[in-house]
Amino acid sequence: MEESGFVSILGHLEYILLIVAFMLRNMVYLRLLTLLSSSLAIVYYSFFLEKPLLINVGWETIFSLVNVYQLLVIAYELYFISFSAEEEKIYKESFSKFSPLQFKKLLKYGKYLPFEAGDYLIKENEPVEKLSFICSGKMEIIHDNKVIAYCKSGNIIGELSFLSGSLATADVKAVEKGVCLFWDQAHLKKLLEKDEEIFAKFQLTFNDELAKKIVAHNS
Repeated sequence: MEESGFVSILGHLEYILLIVAFMLRNMVYLRLLTLLSSSLAIVYYSFFLEKPLLINVGWETIFSLVNVYQLLVIAYELYFISFSAEEEKIYKESFSKFSPLQFKKLLKYGKYLPFEAGDYLIKENEPVEKLSFICSGKMEIIHDNKVIAYCKSGNIIGELSFLSGSLATADVKAVEKGVCLFWDQAHLKKLLEKDEEIFAKFQLTFNDELAKKIVAHNS
């Protein structure tokens, strides 16, 4: 069966849309164009060939359903997930690499803990049971009875021990009262074992945290 000009354009258009989609960074537009490409492919393989290519139609249908699902997830994150003012601040400050849905899941595992000046969050040469994010207040890092650094609102504490499983290499002591959001390391590791994407984003977040601490130490 000889293809008409329209049919030929339709066949090429599905691939053009796919190429354009993969050039986009906006996930909504990427998913929409990919869905449109798959839809055109389904029409093309079903009605414009001498014999329908059912295998192609089947796979394009699966691709379409995957993109519909991902678009629904994005819509849910945009319109149905909300944060308090404090959670929004924490998200934008240090956890922006996570999707809103992933961060919401993290919050379910976390707890807020107030502390007073003089409280120790971590003791040197002892196991670190919590991964902590400082919401407010200020901490000093003490090694060999000397203050070697400070941590403040926006910093994460205990990330090196979390990754390595080693004992604490310094004391972390509050110099003023505040609040931290903490996660029990054992519970958090169980979550990360189930979700490799969240684990990868934690590693990126820890890299950013290390960079922030190096800049603060050298300034």
